[in-house]
Amino acid sequence: MAEIRRRWFLSESEGGLPLSLKRSYIREALHAVIIYPSGKGRRRFDPDLLELVWRED
Repeated sequence: MAEIRRRWFLSESEGGLPLSLKRSYIREALHAVIIYPSGKGRRRFDPDLLELVWRED
């Protein structure tokens, strides 16, 4: 796990993980992502409006 964490933020040219592999890891770990409404006229991205639902083993 430490090796994945280390390579997660590196670019591919520096030995980092390709985007397709990152997506696979996330797809395996998450069950759902709940997106709450941001309100009228609010267009900026707010990560606090996302709820990650992790898979249980």
